Parts: sequence; structure tokens; C-alpha cells
Amino acid sequence: VNQNQIFQHPHQMVFYATTESLLKSNINPQHELAAQILLTAIKQARSNSGFGLLNRNSQDGILTYLWAPLFLLKAAHWPSVNLNMLPNLQNTFKKIKDLKLDYLELEIFENILLCRGDLIGDSGQASLADDVQERALQTLTVHTVSNRGRLEKLLTAIPMLFTPSSGALCAILFRPIIGPIPIETVILTI
Repeated sequence: VNQNQIFQHPHQMVFYATTESLLKSNINPQHELAAQILLTAIKQARSNSGFGLLNRNSQDGILTYLWAPLFLLKAAHWPSVNLNMLPNLQNTFKKIKDLKLDYLELEIFENILLCRGDLIGDSGQASLADDVQERALQTLTVHTVSNRGRLEKLLTAIPMLFTPSSGALCAILFRPIIGPIPIETVILTI
């Protein structure tokens, strides 16, 4: 049977390609866990008190660039993540977990990470993102006023979320599940 006769819409073909790659590949628990964490991270980010103020297009633009650091931040705090399960990320996870972020700090940290006006084309949305990021920094400063070293520790932790690269993370954790579909395409559907 010719696939063109079965699938009339491009979305059906993407689903078929994804399903076919799932059946052919060796999906293991680490891939399933990574997919669950990514899905949850994106959904939670979209409802974050600051980042959630941005419109969907602005969120999409930012998340297609910053999904990997967001994933690492959330995975480090995922209750069932066994450090041995994702051996390439053990050092990053340990350093992020050692920060012992409380709920408020985690939300502020997300806003500092994600509210990047430089990644948004719309000037009004870019200004909003910059304002949210600035307020998040001010809130974090007030929250850590009694422990200045903590503020420095939190802010200097941001760069470690960019290692490994998004390409490496995608290849290791998501390519077995999504096959040839770009991770950005998947993110836009969440």
C-alpha cells in the first residue's frame, strides 16, 4: 500500500514517522523519563507567573532556544531521577541539586533563565520579558538578602545549564523517541 494513499495530511505522516521510529528503535527508561520531564518542564514554564505573561509566539521563540537549560533545571529537581540513569549529566545535576532551590527560588530562576527579550522579535513582548527578568532578579536579591553568597552562587549556576549543548541532549535523550522530527517542532506542540 502506498503511504501517500493512506496519509492525506502532513501531520498524519509525522505521526506515522514518529510511531515507526518508536517501533524500530530501542527506547529505554531513560528516554521515556527524559520525554516526561521535557513535557512537564515546557507545560510548567508556560504557566510560570512571569514567563506565562508572554504570548504564545514569544514563549515558543524562547523555548526553541532555551529548552535544553530548562530541561536540565527541571530534571535536576525531578524526584525520581536517579543520577546513574543519565550518566552524562551527573555532574550538572549534582551541582544544581546542591543549590537546594526552594519553590520560590526555582520559579525566579526560571524567569531569569527564560525571560530573554533579546530572543523576541516583538518590541512590546521583548520589553515585557526584560521587565519580568529584572523583577525576578530584584526578588531574588531580596529573597537572599541575608545570604549574599547564596545570590552569587545561584546566578553563577546559570551557565552550567548550557552544558551539554542542546544538540547533544537531543541526540542522546530525544532522537530515539522523536526520530528525524526537529525537537523545536515537538516543543511547539506542547
